[in-house]
Amino acid sequence: MDQQLAKRMLLWLIAIIAVVSIAQVPAISQAAEYHHFADERSLFGIPNFGNVFSNFPFFVIGLWGMVYVQKHRTQLGAFYLGALTFSVGVFLVSLGSGYYHWQPSNQTLLWDRLPMTIGFMGLYALIVSAFVKAESGVKLLPWLVTAGIISVFYWYATESLGQGDLRWYALVQFLPMILTLAILLMFKVEGLERRSLVMVLCWYGLAKILEMTDLFLLDMTKVVSGHSLKHVAAAIACYYVIRWLKSIVNFQSRSALDDAVS
Repeated sequence: MDQQLAKRMLLWLIAIIAVVSIAQVPAISQAAEYHHFADERSLFGIPNFGNVFSNFPFFVIGLWGMVYVQKHRTQLGAFYLGALTFSVGVFLVSLGSGYYHWQPSNQTLLWDRLPMTIGFMGLYALIVSAFVKAESGVKLLPWLVTAGIISVFYWYATESLGQGDLRWYALVQFLPMILTLAILLMFKVEGLERRSLVMVLCWYGLAKILEMTDLFLLDMTKVVSGHSLKHVAAAIACYYVIRWLKSIVNFQSRSALDDAVS
């Protein structure tokens, strides 16, 4: 069997095992205290100011990403749609998360989680296009985004019925990261930078840790909470994605030049 084909089949196997496994797990309900964050201080008339304002980096990075992607649309080629989807998702996270933290509730949380899934899926499609097969990422993108959106609405519907189930949203959030790590370990494209993606995984992992230390960090610093810092760490992860996009543009430009010379 062709080695590349075997690697692609392994990725599908990991995804199938994850889906089947999560289907066997009992429904995962959202914690009753989920909407109660450590830092509830208001400033300038803005409730929960720290958690609201700390979304501003998403706004800047998402806008930067959209402008950059549009400017380099031709050079990005097959990577364009994934890159645009990711950038739009990040930009919308700034609005959705800011809206949610202004007035935390299940209704506002819906608009926080939707753009996050769009960003996750855009990034994964982009990585598949870069390292596995360009057309595969393009074909997967609409299915991935649809699956992400369905997972959020499924959670919201079950929550509205009093039997919240986060399993599929959790799968959408974490499976792409697991598959990304597997892709980085198994696939290598000569001349395509990978360090930025490692930094994406590291900063995202730090963001999840900071999320779990919300009250601890506020008590320790008296200034900033873990959840506010989580937003900053996640935004830095997004910054490294845009930085990686620059390496794709350079890679594509070199490839085009090599083809022209040959």
